[in-house]
Amino acid sequence: GEVIKVPDSITNEQAAQAITNPVTAIGMLESVGVKEGDFVLQAAGGSTLGKQLIQICKHRGIKSISTVRREAQVEELKKYGADHVIAIGDGQEGTLAAKVMEITGGKGAYGAIDPVAGAMTAALQDSVREGGKVLVYGALGGLEYKGSVVSTLFRGVVTTSYWINRDFGALTPEGRQTRAAEVLKLMTDGVLTPHSGKMFPLAQAKDAMADSVRAGRSSDGKTFLITEA
Repeated sequence: GEVIKVPDSITNEQAAQAITNPVTAIGMLESVGVKEGDFVLQAAGGSTLGKQLIQICKHRGIKSISTVRREAQVEELKKYGADHVIAIGDGQEGTLAAKVMEITGGKGAYGAIDPVAGAMTAALQDSVREGGKVLVYGALGGLEYKGSVVSTLFRGVVTTSYWINRDFGALTPEGRQTRAAEVLKLMTDGVLTPHSGKMFPLAQAKDAMADSVRAGRSSDGKTFLITEA
């Protein structure tokens, strides 16, 4: 096993959120290859991971475009530093590409990040640049996705996946320590903020488990199970 030292500047609440989401966000940005000044497009930007990806993009000078399902989420994400937020309801995925092309001056996003699948995948494929990459890392819209033959065949858009266990596990022990240290530094500097939801004592573990899987929980923050010190 490996041990990651948590500095005194990091609270327990921050430490509990220091690995899965921010490490995934950084790993996906590295996999897409997006650089300072480029646009990156993400679906379902209202999740904890989506908000942290926005914060990392802001820190790196990457321009973020995020989709959300509700208009009420637009201003919320802008408070996290989102450059552009597009509200896309169910069945409206086909309108996304035109909006992204307008934002990017017709170039398309450098790459896209997809936790939804379903009809959203094709919309993201049509919204990225020629030769761009779409990373699928979730299945909020179901276990199948619809792809764009035009973008894949004629525009060379590549659709692949991201899985933290594979990516983080493929790093050397030194590489994992370096990435964890980067996340902890971002938290210490206030670049990454914890996104905490409801907190339950250990005696209410059953309630905590139910809260962690309820609809809409991802947008509300992480569920905590607190033990006595």
